[in-house]
Amino acid sequence: SREQAQYWGDGVFIAQGLWKGFGARAWLEFFLEGYLHAPLREDGQINAVYPGGASVLTDYSLIPLVGQRFFRENTGGFYKPAETFTKSMRLKTWYDRHLNAHGLVEYPFKDYFDRHLITFIDHPGIGWHNSPHPGIDREGASCPLNIFLYGFLRTLAEIGSAIRQPGTAELAAQADHLGKAICAEFFDGKVFHDAIKEGTLSEGTSWQTNGLAVYFDLVRGDEARRVMERMVEGYDRLCRCTPYFHFWFLPALRKVGMEREAISLIQREWKPMIDHGATTTWEGFLGDHLDSRCHPWSTAPFLFLLEK
Repeated sequence: SREQAQYWGDGVFIAQGLWKGFGARAWLEFFLEGYLHAPLREDGQINAVYPGGASVLTDYSLIPLVGQRFFRENTGGFYKPAETFTKSMRLKTWYDRHLNAHGLVEYPFKDYFDRHLITFIDHPGIGWHNSPHPGIDREGASCPLNIFLYGFLRTLAEIGSAIRQPGTAELAAQADHLGKAICAEFFDGKVFHDAIKEGTLSEGTSWQTNGLAVYFDLVRGDEARRVMERMVEGYDRLCRCTPYFHFWFLPALRKVGMEREAISLIQREWKPMIDHGATTTWEGFLGDHLDSRCHPWSTAPFLFLLEK
């Protein structure tokens, strides 16, 4: 009742689930078309939802290009690549204006939050919903935000290459530089930390940050598996994902060969909903007074099991 609009981060996976589960491709096409129609604000950003005038979620703005990855997976090509490339290059200028000396996006979280430009990533630590574990550190340079930018640049370069767009090599080079900077600045050899503030790594490390690093192949092979093993082993002390972020975390587990652990996690996390008689998924695992009880962003197991 309170979210009758398409949030970029939720919508891309909901649309892919509808395509994979029911052959309903129109939802992903609407998602990608909505991105093309979403107006750029005066500051160069786009709102977090389409249609609508909500706050900017600076990570959500980068996620529509994940929809292009899904569209290519489903069809072999990109959706309206020329229009998408032009729109994305215009949006990219906002992030380019916020690059620090290492090539990482960085801005004062609280000041921007007060201006409704929010590093969202996931609920923990924002204060909008309750979580029984630590939140995500967002002050300073955010690791997950920069990983989303890395994925955006990588996909944008692939779209540009597909349509022989000038400047594609420069985009690929920027993505390479950013990927190396993320690993150099946030990875301590064991896990990725959530943020860097005034040159110091945050103490916090989260499933969100590390799941994204594996999802977007910033670490691979045995090293990636060890990262994910540390996340699962830290269940009781680390910041865990809400139902939504399992859209990213479960595929990361699968990528490193931890399919059994992914299935066990689904059983553990979604079981309380079933035990309480839920016929639609809750927004959060607590299902408390702050949650909606019918939230499609919580359907990660559906898509994960379809793609098994």
